[in-house]
Amino acid sequence: MVTGHAFVSYVREDASRVDRLQRILSAANISVWRDTDSLWPGDDWRSRIRSAISDEAFVFVACFSNRSEARQKSGQNEELILAIDELRKRRPDDPWLIPVRFDDCPTPELEIGGGRTLGAIHRVDLIGDDWDEGAARLVGSIARILGRPSTQEQASPLYEEQIKKALRDPAGDIALNDLIMPIADRVRGTLADKERYPISSKSLEGSQGAAHLYLASVAEQYLSDLDVVLETLLIVCRWAQPLHTPIIARFVERVFPNMADSGGMQGLRVLRWFPIPPVMYASALAAVASHNYEALRAVVLDARVRDGQDGRVPLLARGHVYLPFTDETTAQVLAFRAAGKIVTPEFIDRLPHGGKRHTPVSDFLHDTLRDRVRGIEPDDDEYSDLFDRAEVLLALLALDLKQHDQPAGAYFYGPTYGRFTWRRPNGRSNLDAVGQLKRDFLTYESQWWPLTAGLFKGSTERAIEAFQALEAGTAEARRSIW
Repeated sequence: MVTGHAFVSYVREDASRVDRLQRILSAANISVWRDTDSLWPGDDWRSRIRSAISDEAFVFVACFSNRSEARQKSGQNEELILAIDELRKRRPDDPWLIPVRFDDCPTPELEIGGGRTLGAIHRVDLIGDDWDEGAARLVGSIARILGRPSTQEQASPLYEEQIKKALRDPAGDIALNDLIMPIADRVRGTLADKERYPISSKSLEGSQGAAHLYLASVAEQYLSDLDVVLETLLIVCRWAQPLHTPIIARFVERVFPNMADSGGMQGLRVLRWFPIPPVMYASALAAVASHNYEALRAVVLDARVRDGQDGRVPLLARGHVYLPFTDETTAQVLAFRAAGKIVTPEFIDRLPHGGKRHTPVSDFLHDTLRDRVRGIEPDDDEYSDLFDRAEVLLALLALDLKQHDQPAGAYFYGPTYGRFTWRRPNGRSNLDAVGQLKRDFLTYESQWWPLTAGLFKGSTERAIEAFQALEAGTAEARRSIW
């Protein structure tokens, strides 16, 4: 069990905002250390602060603002020096120091070692209307450090009930639109924030291990910022009616208005595609669990994203899980960290010599989406089977899209051969996930639910062709593994 406190560093001028932050942290049963409460008359304050940071803090929360930027001298500067000294002793993937911004101001470019600066650490913004969302993200991050379950990853009951009410109402499309579109706009702004997601970083100029750890942390931040989008899609893709599909497609398009930025370092540039796979997989999990294939069609085929070369293309055409990575090492880091492994540069250096995951991005998505889907499928084994079915269906749709709907001169990415290529479903059936889905198709043929929802353009011939191609590709993927 982790003991200690959250050390909150700030300048005096921000005391009222820190008061608000302290109330939120205390309400979440997170112990807070700050100078106004924790120093007593007669204390050697320098020695006490050093001990509070180096020996007792399980997290250091550094609060920055326009006021702190204007201060040339402050006690916070000394606290930051102590915190950075402590940070340098820790593993690069140890989330100990969390920057917080009260205003739209730069994070101090202080060197933290390994060619990185303080600005390389992803921050939390407590600014204006984003206060509550940012505070929830901060509480969730600290909860993960403490090993507690984070409620941030679950939709609030009130929000979920509001969406369900709009979905149940035959005239509720306007209410649904007004409820979810502001979320898309807010997340879109966060994903487009060049300070939060820079196009270049000194962290990529150092060792390969440090670079992969940095890229993995950026990917994890993307996933954290997508939380409310994933929550929304898990609800609407489960309960939406066909009349809601245009709203679902517009919602997804609003989150991803333009992925065509060609500037910056390659590792960060391609990582801009990373938010698409979690959105597709979460939607597929909810849709397959409830047989709501119209909603899945709205997300992966009707919704379109802008690509620099091919213009507006279906989300699925840019949904291949390896598109966001220049090589698979960052994906391996993500997979191992999602499974609870402490990943160091030394561990990364050993990866080429053995021990790699066969399907790291698929494994990462399986593990990180697990808690978000627990309300849909509480059993772990059944969840893994559901994940396989969802991934197989996405692969079939990607094959069909590429075979039949790829315009001349454009390039659509094909299927992802993920966990289903090596994993056997639970139960007594000798069929793998591809075989089980094909059995369902052959049983119902033209009345197979994905076909009646308009997937494969409702064509049994196209579905058969996709299954044949997927079976051949899966066999080839298995040969490469075994």
